[in-house]
Amino acid sequence: MARSPPTPVQFIVELVAKVGLVDFHPKPNTRRDWKAVFWQFIGYFQHFLVGIYIFFHFLSSTGRSIRYMPEFFQVFYEDCINLFGLIFLQIAYHFYADIKSVANFMETSLSNADKKVTEMYQKKAKLVLCVLVMSVGGALAATLFEKLLPLSEHDLDMLRFIYRTKHPERRLFVNVWIPFIDETESGYFEVIYALELVSFVLLHLTVITIGGLLPVSIAHIEGQYTILSTYVEKIGRIHRDVRGNTVYYTNIENNEYVTKQLTKPAVRLRLPSKKIQIQNHQRELHKELLYERLYFRQVVMFHQKLNTLQSKVIVSLFYE
Repeated sequence: MARSPPTPVQFIVELVAKVGLVDFHPKPNTRRDWKAVFWQFIGYFQHFLVGIYIFFHFLSSTGRSIRYMPEFFQVFYEDCINLFGLIFLQIAYHFYADIKSVANFMETSLSNADKKVTEMYQKKAKLVLCVLVMSVGGALAATLFEKLLPLSEHDLDMLRFIYRTKHPERRLFVNVWIPFIDETESGYFEVIYALELVSFVLLHLTVITIGGLLPVSIAHIEGQYTILSTYVEKIGRIHRDVRGNTVYYTNIENNEYVTKQLTKPAVRLRLPSKKIQIQNHQRELHKELLYERLYFRQVVMFHQKLNTLQSKVIVSLFYE
């Protein structure tokens, strides 16, 4: 049986579960297990951490950054990114079962009838995922590097005016405002910076998960339609293998078929009657007609499966 190799979709979906962002609720048989309860606590804490991070960042944008418009526009852009990350996180959390169902469907139901085509689109899907990871990782690294660069006295004075902090040279990963404390003071600064970094990574992880699921799925579906098109082209034709033998497909999705060997016509001392020849010819035509119906039915079923996969992907991401 020729099945498709493991897809990057499964890796993407399992990634958010392994860090505890989704599917962290204890199962009925593990509700008294302290490990399951602790894992649930970790999951809720991460969601709380992300939510409080976004709130304090928005508070800083509207309460302090507004004093200098160029700074405000920059942090407003960060607020928009945070909002998209929060939306992606909620999609992953509330519809994880549906998203996982899509991943499992692709893992077990994709055809590997043409290994060259499958491998080509497998590489394309991995390339899409790598580009997305590198883009998000690059943005994360650039933000971190930018905060480590030294600032001029003019810039420090500007930050001191905007954020009213004692140590503007100590810059957080992103600006937040927690009332009644100075986030640049020792103790506060280190703790807030670490929590910010965790929240930032979690948000970007969900962006990779939900943002990468659609293009990676499209790459695999495109490969499946390429395989389907080769079988559509064979409708109404005699099917042969590389050796020239006539073949009859029993399962096109798995590239399973039976072979009719080429045989030399037997030497007959006496030819059959014309009536028998006509009957034999009609019998062969009937067999060919039945096989054409069976083959066409396989093509239709393959196409319906791909339509089901498309619907699962679209519904899971956009309509539920």
